[in-house]
Amino acid sequence: MKQLVETEEAKEERLQKIVAGEEIDYAVSSEDAITEEHKKDVFVFDEDLLRENVRVEKDGLNTIVMLGEQVELNEQINAKKEELRLKTEQFIQQDELVRKYANAGENVSPLYYWNQIREGLRAEDGWAEID
Repeated sequence: MKQLVETEEAKEERLQKIVAGEEIDYAVSSEDAITEEHKKDVFVFDEDLLRENVRVEKDGLNTIVMLGEQVELNEQINAKKEELRLKTEQFIQQDELVRKYANAGENVSPLYYWNQIREGLRAEDGWAEID
């Protein structure tokens, strides 16, 4: 992370404002107790709760923070995407097999053997000269 370097002139100007009462120091300390009114707005979470219920995706300006059910839903979405990828691969393999079986030129196709038998029967002096 970049640190801003304050020039000597800026430091001197800032000190003059502090002395003149124009600049207020907004430093935060933890010595002040939390009032009863604000205690209901303070929550303390352990690391396990945060790990299970908060997820940060990416870094920088494209950061996405998911809370609660969104984390679980994101895990379910990722699982379904993986399942879809596997099913797509299986579909592609089955589609290739269908194309092979539908192509009469492939020796795994029933049409290939049907044509071989038909040509053998149609051959001159074959068992049948017509289909």
